[in-house]
Amino acid sequence: MKHAKAKPVLKATRTVPMAREPEFTIQIGDPQALRKDLLESVRELILFMQGFDRFKKLQQEKLAEFSRLKADARALTLLVDAKMRRCLPKGTLKSKAVKEEKAKPVKGPVASLPESVAPSLPPEPAPKSEHSELEELEAQLQEIEAQLKKV
Repeated sequence: MKHAKAKPVLKATRTVPMAREPEFTIQIGDPQALRKDLLESVRELILFMQGFDRFKKLQQEKLAEFSRLKADARALTLLVDAKMRRCLPKGTLKSKAVKEEKAKPVKGPVASLPESVAPSLPPEPAPKSEHSELEELEAQLQEIEAQLKKV
């Protein structure tokens, strides 16, 4: 028998690429001054970011405060609507804005005519309306007093 020759074992060798040096270089005249400038810029950036964080925190506190105030206002409105109106006597006075609208009706083409041509209209009794309001208030006050005497 013949002995088989051992095959030569080939080892895979890695070729480690040599570190390439940059093809260009920049010479810094004063590296310490450049480093100082960079550090100052970073410091300013950090201060700006801290200020922004404070601003953001204040905004969040402001939003929380507004939402709390809104909730308080809703609660007060509910209290006034539900409890106070039940306890207070009901009045029959109309709002002043409604009265003003009724007191000044639009007169159409008559208002655009000059005074000499326009028909003479009797002046509105303004003092009487004030007097009637006063009488109405007094009547309501007497009703309220009567209700209080019953209680």
